[in-house]
Amino acid sequence: MTLVLPRLYLNGFPKSGLHLAELMVGSIFQQAFPDWNWYGTNAWNTEPKNLDKSAKLAIIQPGSYLKGHSGYSEDIKNMLIGLQIGMVFIYRDLRDVAVSQTYHILSDRESLMHPAREYYAKDFNTVLKQVISGINEYDGLLSRWKIFSPWMDKFWVLPVRYDEMLKRPEKAAGRFFDYFHRLAVTFADKEEIKIDKDVKTRTVKRMVGKMRQRQSITFRKGKTGEWRYEFKKEHADLFKEHDTDNVLLKLGFEKNKDWH
Repeated sequence: MTLVLPRLYLNGFPKSGLHLAELMVGSIFQQAFPDWNWYGTNAWNTEPKNLDKSAKLAIIQPGSYLKGHSGYSEDIKNMLIGLQIGMVFIYRDLRDVAVSQTYHILSDRESLMHPAREYYAKDFNTVLKQVISGINEYDGLLSRWKIFSPWMDKFWVLPVRYDEMLKRPEKAAGRFFDYFHRLAVTFADKEEIKIDKDVKTRTVKRMVGKMRQRQSITFRKGKTGEWRYEFKKEHADLFKEHDTDNVLLKLGFEKNKDWH
């Protein structure tokens, strides 16, 4: 039996590596809308936006995907399940996210991509603190994460760490393939269809090859652990002050609170 590729929503916490994941996914899926393939609601705020665009999800064709930054909501969850749309959720060490967002705000090349660059200071250390704590209506990093984190626990969502894609791309691509296969089998209303190992090997190789191109308007260094070179004690203390839920421990990025 030939399986039909599922429909997919490629979701990510902002500055966590969504474009890197898109390179991998895009090697086997088509963009749902070539002119504007985006459905996002929570890029820089905790307040959901653009929910009026939800109708776009209803007309995604099998084997195609939309991407975006959508925080969790029951409405979106129920809509995705009802429409049989899978979700890959990309996340990253929030300290690296903070560093990446700071460079994003200060970069001339990306200045048009952040909606409120004028609110922020001009020096790196101050902007990094503003990213962590928030400024004006632009919420702090940990507050925004609380809106996204519920996706991690949903049974049909595939969470993928940025560093896994970067350091173990074959493993990440294999997980992508297995997830897409599982969705396709489920939506075909079949109990089990064995994976063709040759097909998986070829598909994984293609995904990894595309990922290694790393061509993206928002791609900068693409490294992990960069926060260690940018965080000063004041940044670490501020992060810990806002990390009331011990996010780094829960996500497995630290073993205790005594980091830095």
